Amino acid sequence: RMNAIGNPALRRGGGERHGHRGLAAHLALIHTKARFSDHSIEDVIATENRLAVRWAVDVTDAETGRQARQSALDIMRIENGEIVDVMQFVDVDPV
Repeated sequence: RMNAIGNPALRRGGGERHGHRGLAAHLALIHTKARFSDHSIEDVIATENRLAVRWAVDVTDAETGRQARQSALDIMRIENGEIVDVMQFVDVDPV
């Protein structure tokens, strides 16, 4: 399951919750609306059953061509070696 934290008026997808199938459809939709490049991992913090990753990516809006660098923080819960829950905090949509 994935929780996208944020106000939907300020961030596309903000406040949405997705299960496995819903998450796959959500990611496919995002990739039709924007292009992503130059991914980088800024920080990783891990414990036995939690993982936090701060990352950034260059985003280009597919319709307008507008570009920006976007930062995010994903906090994941792990059970039996698998990610079972993701909470994502994203800088307000840059494009």
